[in-house]
Amino acid sequence: MVDENNYDEDLYWGIINSIIHDKKTCIHPYLRRVSDEKAFRLKGNHDEVLAECFFLEELKEAIEKAPEGAILFHLDGRNDFATWVRESLGDLKLTEDLQYVRPSRTPDVKSELVEVLNSRIRVLKSDSVNLIFD
Repeated sequence: MVDENNYDEDLYWGIINSIIHDKKTCIHPYLRRVSDEKAFRLKGNHDEVLAECFFLEELKEAIEKAPEGAILFHLDGRNDFATWVRESLGDLKLTEDLQYVRPSRTPDVKSELVEVLNSRIRVLKSDSVNLIFD
């Protein structure tokens, strides 16, 4: 006869241990890789692709390295960064924060974008650990 309570507890802790040891499982969904067709293509103009980003952190790094003109290209009459975050990642909080970043609102739009992304990435990374225990 199998002790169901002991079996359930062993199964539970086995799952928890595998999650803790498999860091990919602990990643918040907004930090995971998007599919190839959903990648963000950071451009300098309509023809020049400077970087292809599959992760939120890759987008942040690409923005840090990109010339100011490329950033302005993606903010000209729209906000491609916010659109990508909403449509490809589904992160509505970050989408809202990014929509406030405009060249007319801040003198250093590139630094502002990086700060918004850094802040959200920190929160998502801390939430990733909490996903295990919620």
